[in-house]
Amino acid sequence: MARNLINGYSNPWRKPADSYPNSLFLRVFLKSGLLTGLVVLLCLPAFAQILDDTTQQLYGPSTTRYFLEEDLRYNRDTLYFLDTAIDRLHKVSWLDRNDKKIQDLGVIGSPIKPIYPQSVEQIGARSGFEAFSPFWRGGKELKHYNARSPYTNLEVMFGEWGRNTVDLTFTRNVNPQWNVGGDFRSMLVTRQLATQNRRTDRQIFSYQYDLFMNWRTKDSKYQVMGSWSRWLHRHNEPWGVDTAGRGDTIYYEHEEAPINVRDAYSQDYRQQYRLYQQYKFNSFLQVYHTFERYRQNNYYYHPSLSTESDVYDAFFIYNDSTKDRSIFRYTLNELGLKGDLGNATYNVGYRRRDGVSPMKFLDERNSFAENYLMAYGRYEFRPWHTLQARTEYLLDGQYLVDLDYQNRWLQFHWKRRFYQPAFLEQRYFGNHDEWNLDFDNTLTDHFVLKGTLNMGPVYLEPTIDVVLLDDYIYWDEDLTPKQTELFGQVITAGGKVNFAMNGFHWENEILYSILSGTANDALALPTFFSNSEVYYKGRLFQDALFLKIGLGVHTWSTYFRYAYYPVVQQFYVQQSHDTPGWYPVVDAFALLNIGPANLIVRYNHMNSGLFEQRGYQITAGYPGIPRRFDLGVRWNLYN
Repeated sequence: MARNLINGYSNPWRKPADSYPNSLFLRVFLKSGLLTGLVVLLCLPAFAQILDDTTQQLYGPSTTRYFLEEDLRYNRDTLYFLDTAIDRLHKVSWLDRNDKKIQDLGVIGSPIKPIYPQSVEQIGARSGFEAFSPFWRGGKELKHYNARSPYTNLEVMFGEWGRNTVDLTFTRNVNPQWNVGGDFRSMLVTRQLATQNRRTDRQIFSYQYDLFMNWRTKDSKYQVMGSWSRWLHRHNEPWGVDTAGRGDTIYYEHEEAPINVRDAYSQDYRQQYRLYQQYKFNSFLQVYHTFERYRQNNYYYHPSLSTESDVYDAFFIYNDSTKDRSIFRYTLNELGLKGDLGNATYNVGYRRRDGVSPMKFLDERNSFAENYLMAYGRYEFRPWHTLQARTEYLLDGQYLVDLDYQNRWLQFHWKRRFYQPAFLEQRYFGNHDEWNLDFDNTLTDHFVLKGTLNMGPVYLEPTIDVVLLDDYIYWDEDLTPKQTELFGQVITAGGKVNFAMNGFHWENEILYSILSGTANDALALPTFFSNSEVYYKGRLFQDALFLKIGLGVHTWSTYFRYAYYPVVQQFYVQQSHDTPGWYPVVDAFALLNIGPANLIVRYNHMNSGLFEQRGYQITAGYPGIPRRFDLGVRWNLYN
């Protein structure tokens, strides 16, 4: 492994972060409590004025609605209310927003891998570089608004040790038929391991901005919506904690822990133009068209191999630096017919997708020209009782099928995918790796059966999840893709058990998983997984303030977590690095809602360093977040 890159120059007078957990807890608690109290006291007069004014205002959450492209395409006559609830605002990071069912590198904005296997949503050509995709929000996912007044949403999070995020949205209607808007999102995160300067030593630098619009004629026969998105995400790759000559406790020194590499970084750049339009002849017959241009540039740079080369096994091109690059771009056109027949909706279409995926050191351009046939149908027995199906067929034989049924008490979902390997999985040539592989197409089935039972103070949601894998592609410890030769399956059973009474809530999710066949070789997930939250939620001060305050606990059984290979941004299965489980991660949170403003206070991993096991590894070689304090605000303005 590489030498200690901080060379022993850490401050000798500074004790490790977890040396005195009790005193550190008191210091952070007092500072955060004073800061939070000051913010609330300063804002109360303004909030009181807001509360008085809003009783006379015409505009608010009920006069600003939004919809998605998918709603228009599939004739869902839906305008969603803005989500002003505070229930999930304390889930600040992507790890928490996904209820801990993903793993990253312990830092907001670092590469992400789902713990439980997921179905691909795109058959046909794919780049294979998806570790940063959860942070990208493309045209189909953008919200399109119908706002009777200018609407601004601001979400800002200030995390201890330089973990800061911003999400700003502004939109307004030019006239009743035409809405325009834009948003901006950014992440600036200080390096959490071997920190040299808290102000300038960045691990994550990320921003995205979008422009969007929608317009319709007065009779709504013609509607059009379009967007432009641009995103850049840079992640400085530490290559994990350098444990050479040290014990495992070095993982939990965090900002004092040495790392294997300091100068390498990965970068994902994406840009997308998307346009959707439709014309309605009558309710039975409508025509639609979609156009999209998409580009993804993916890089891995390491400019100083002469001093940080121990992590690499080979050098094929340069000995002094690495500059690997992959590009994936395409142009898409889709044309289709759709309509409503009573309670039934249909949609049939044809899609053409042309693109290339060249790599810097390969002569091949990996061109593709794809032709898809598509169909969709939905039947509504009642608004809460529906059956819908969707299929796409690529003319070379690849296909996907989705089937969804739901009523008030039961949900059933089935996803089948038959798809080709990603370009990265088939062939790659860079400064440190090369392969040229001939894999078969992968077949996966994903079944989910979920029930709901509401019995007054008790809510039950039993779930069984079954994933079947055939010719599944994964990455193993030799850092290359592999394909299973036999059948594998994952069965996960469990669900949610919630209790509520007089404002007090206890919510639990417990999952138990069994792997069989080749799934044992290709996947890494815990046998036991649980989340639990205990909190109080209610209104105070004559309903002027809404409060949610509580604790969350997450734990899991011991298993070998995925490791991460930065050069190609892939998580891989491993059996050589212990990642102990049965460790409780305890988080505290408080949420306040006063008028249009929400205040978020969160104390992450508050039990860090209190037990003999001082922490945990979220990915092999990377510690999970230590004790950290977050303070944030969400503000909605309607004028």
